[in-house]
Amino acid sequence: IDVSNRGNKPSSEVGSYSGGSYGGKGGVNSSQTTNEPYGNYLAPYEFGMGGQGSGVTRGGGAIKITADVLELSGQILANGQGYSSYGTGSGGSIWLDVGTLKGDIDGTARIMANGGDTSNDHGTGSGGRIAIYYSTLDDFDIISQVYATSAKSYSDQSGAAGTVYSKD
Repeated sequence: IDVSNRGNKPSSEVGSYSGGSYGGKGGVNSSQTTNEPYGNYLAPYEFGMGGQGSGVTRGGGAIKITADVLELSGQILANGQGYSSYGTGSGGSIWLDVGTLKGDIDGTARIMANGGDTSNDHGTGSGGRIAIYYSTLDDFDIISQVYATSAKSYSDQSGAAGTVYSKD
């Protein structure tokens, strides 16, 4: 399931070549600004915020899954849009409310709401927000298989990490 790059375009608060904020603060280019982090880490449902530059990028989309058993043998993605010449988008939101979260036996299942990547020195979007409510984990490790990070900027303009919350 992939809702990457399906979120918001940047608001007027996101300055030139700066990344969007959602779960954390986006990376800021020189004297520019970006929007403040927003949303609720316990119930994430918002779209991620895009970044700005000579064009715009989009944040990650939003997804909520409710199921008795979620068998994940691939990935659930809500990553922000990356681009080399613009500030990048923040991760979006993933909200899982499941009885059993079952991964694959080789451990390759992933859940990610990361900020977009850049190959330049512009601001990167923050990580998004992920909340996982479950009764049982089966072949799935939240610590090593769930990510809400920001990409690295090449001039210390990286955004902050987002949030990951889990409760059994």
